[in-house]
Amino acid sequence: GANIHVCADVSLFSSYQVGRTSSLLMGNGARAAVRGVGTVDLKLTSGKTVQLKNVHHVPSIKKNLISGSLLCCDGFKLVFESNKCVLSIYGTFCWKRL
Repeated sequence: GANIHVCADVSLFSSYQVGRTSSLLMGNGARAAVRGVGTVDLKLTSGKTVQLKNVHHVPSIKKNLISGSLLCCDGFKLVFESNKCVLSIYGTFCWKRL
């Protein structure tokens, strides 16, 4: 589903548990194998670190996926405007992507 975080690189996990064989349905309709679940410490351009929990390890994807709705549930604010995405928490700027 759309409300999960997905990471391809197992070395980015700070904790990791190999899971039973499962798969995710990707946006293009293909299934991708999930190898495990764990925690990823995401380093932001502001110097802050955000801990993402229950991240699915999917080696076959080309880019890591972060759920905006899950970040918002954790107190983050996402703003999309003028072809930019700005992430902040409690009014403090964290990250901007052009």
